[in-house]
Amino acid sequence: MIKNGIAYAPKRAPAAVKKAIAAGNRLQGKPYKWGDGHARHSDSGYDCSGTVSYVLREAGLLKGSLTSK
Repeated sequence: MIKNGIAYAPKRAPAAVKKAIAAGNRLQGKPYKWGDGHARHSDSGYDCSGTVSYVLREAGLLKGSLTSK
């Protein structure tokens, strides 16, 4: 569910889903930066694959970063 621009996980969602949604919410307002979000976990901006890598790492589903390759 999305309320006032913030996504919320269903109450019975797995912990990884809740963590992923919370991570995505933390990225709101960060600028799109081509090629960023891969070298450092916390960055000032992210590109598409950097965003996905960040969310999956925060959810405990990925250990490093992946590019779009």
